[in-house]
Amino acid sequence: MSPDLLGSLVNGAIPFFAGLYCWLLGTRRIGKAAGMDVEYDAWHERFGKACRLLGPLAMMFGVLTVLVELTRDR
Repeated sequence: MSPDLLGSLVNGAIPFFAGLYCWLLGTRRIGKAAGMDVEYDAWHERFGKACRLLGPLAMMFGVLTVLVELTRDR
């Protein structure tokens, strides 16, 4: 595996996993359950919808980054 290929995989993996974490946080699959912490509930009420929207977008961006780098002429 060439260093360029490894670098492009890492460059795509970073936004993919950040988006996955953001989406999991927005859907409350990770983090505190509803009703356990008032401050966290307020945070989730404010930013949860954005996390549910931006998480998959970041994941798609990461996948597209890898695909573009794999198909680019070297």
